[in-house]
Amino acid sequence: MLGTAQYIKERASQVRVVAVQAAAGTRLPGTASLSDGDYVTPFIDKGFSSKLFDGTAYVTEPEAVACSVRLRDQGIFCGLQSGGVLHAAESVIKDQAVNGTVVILSGDSGWKNLDKLLLANRPPNLRG
Repeated sequence: MLGTAQYIKERASQVRVVAVQAAAGTRLPGTASLSDGDYVTPFIDKGFSSKLFDGTAYVTEPEAVACSVRLRDQGIFCGLQSGGVLHAAESVIKDQAVNGTVVILSGDSGWKNLDKLLLANRPPNLRG
């Protein structure tokens, strides 16, 4: 995320880059919950301290699962990180009345979340 933010900001400084974090008490693979004390990697620290990240959006597991299921149902195989990023983008668009092109990036795979994605929206008696 740091490298992408640097590249974009060098070419189009008006572009906003929003970091996505797991909400407090939430565990999402590939998405830190810094408010819960998750490790702040050097690249995350540099992104915030260099003001490359213009804001932060927080996502809960149910929000990430719901968006991942929507993506799954549209034929896009991804995990909770991508669902969380989509939810965050939709929230920022709505809350901040964003107009124009929005791009979301996520380095994710659905393989690590198959249990949640396969069971989502199934009746409890079919969840095994």
